Amino acid sequence: MGSIGRRYFARLLAAVVFFFVTGYINACSAAASGWRTPYAVYYEIVNSTDPAVVAALSQPSAGGPPLALDVGSPSHHLRLMTTTHAIPDVGLDLVAYVGTAVLPDSWIKDGSIDWPNGPDEFVKFHGLFLVVFLIFSPQRLKIVRRIFVVYSFVNLLRAFTVIATSLPDPTPKCHNQFHDLEGDGAYKLRPMFPEVFVRGFKVRSSR
Repeated sequence: MGSIGRRYFARLLAAVVFFFVTGYINACSAAASGWRTPYAVYYEIVNSTDPAVVAALSQPSAGGPPLALDVGSPSHHLRLMTTTHAIPDVGLDLVAYVGTAVLPDSWIKDGSIDWPNGPDEFVKFHGLFLVVFLIFSPQRLKIVRRIFVVYSFVNLLRAFTVIATSLPDPTPKCHNQFHDLEGDGAYKLRPMFPEVFVRGFKVRSSR
């Protein structure tokens, strides 16, 4: 029994070390993606020949470019969209639609759900469910070790995918970094290396 116990704890220790190493790699990759995340600007087509509308499009107060842009037709112009910096996403649209119809008004901001801690709350719920499951499971020791191993491979997969393709982030906190280069976005003005290793440690520590 003692031999089995030592063997188990040796494997558990290896799984835990693997978990923390891959977690730091994942955090560094996530931090590096901050330098690569683009700031997207979107325009919508306005169909109008009304001189007043065209003139309004050229006013900065209307969110438009310095001059109304002709897109090939005298009646079609481009207007800067200031309400979104994310690419169109059906999932986000459905969540916003259902949330607006079901949730209290205090949870909605600019037509979207204003719940930045939502993902963390879901993780806490699943964590509580896992603890209850482990208490009643006769294979709890094996489950704990395999959780560390599986999560470690998930960290590695995310480390490769999160930096492979950089998309505009839909969260205001992230795209506001482009407007706060003396605060949260100050790191964008510094070289990625070796700053990314420090930011990776901060990201890992904040979780």
